[in-house]
Amino acid sequence: MKKLIFLLAACFSTTYALLPPLAQSVREIEAILSDPRLYQSLGSGEKIVGIERTDSGYVVMTHNYSLQVTIVYHALPYPGPARFMFEFQVSEPIPK
Repeated sequence: MKKLIFLLAACFSTTYALLPPLAQSVREIEAILSDPRLYQSLGSGEKIVGIERTDSGYVVMTHNYSLQVTIVYHALPYPGPARFMFEFQVSEPIPK
């Protein structure tokens, strides 16, 4: 019984833990890549060649375009993984 209580406590206590920076950035990049606005902004014919972290979010680069994605973090009343939303800017053609 003590093992069960310990296991449950461990599971629920990590649910609200802060994510390490790598895990948080992976979570953000996965969310960007699965957002339908990415495909609307770049088009399905584009191939992503790079994703760079900026002070305000990320830049998603293809051969033809550069797309700024701004991250807006939501304040939480308790500790836990950061909650966020994105603002997709207009994609800029890359000069050739």
